Parts: sequence; structure tokens; C-alpha cells
Amino acid sequence: MAAVAMAPLFFLGTAVCTLIIPSRLGWTWFPPWIGFAAVGAATLGLILMGVRIALFARRIERSDGFLCLNCHYDLHGLPDEGDCPECGEAYERTRLERLWSIWLQDHTKNR
Repeated sequence: MAAVAMAPLFFLGTAVCTLIIPSRLGWTWFPPWIGFAAVGAATLGLILMGVRIALFARRIERSDGFLCLNCHYDLHGLPDEGDCPECGEAYERTRLERLWSIWLQDHTKNR
């Protein structure tokens, strides 16, 4: 769905990069494929960033927000307070749940 919504931006960016900017600057030597490659790479980067955020949000939801803030280790099966066995960071379950809830609200507004 996100890729469909970004398609018009891809074509608009491609037109600007390959047709408008080079002709305005008098760059007759500018090959059009460079603009397609630049806009395609930028679009792919944005899509991959969105996928990564969605996957991490799913991981937070599955762990009920009980992940270490430092290394993202899943702390299920451990006491509500203590030190992360992976990195040694001190944690409290209620604080972690609150902070991860805020992160989810900030990063998944359009879900």
C-alpha cells in the first residue's frame, strides 16, 4: 500500500531530476538514467526504512514493551526490575512499557 502511495512521488521526482533541472541548467550531456537511479534509490531507501520501523514496532508489541532500551533484548522471563543480561543496563518493567508505548505512538501514527 505504501509503495502505491509513493508512486506519484517517484514519477514527479524522476521528472524533476531527469527533465527539468538538467534543461534549466543547460546540461545537454546529462543522461536521464541518472535521475531515475537517484530517485529510485531514494524511494527504495524510504520504503525500506518504513518496513524496518514496522518490523521493530511489531517486535515491541509482541514483547509487551518489555525490551531493554539499550540493546533491545527481550526481557520476558526475568524479574520486573534488574539488569539486562545482554548489556548490563538497569531496567524497570513499568518504565520500559511506558517508554516503548511512547515510541510506538510517535512512530506508528498512520497504522
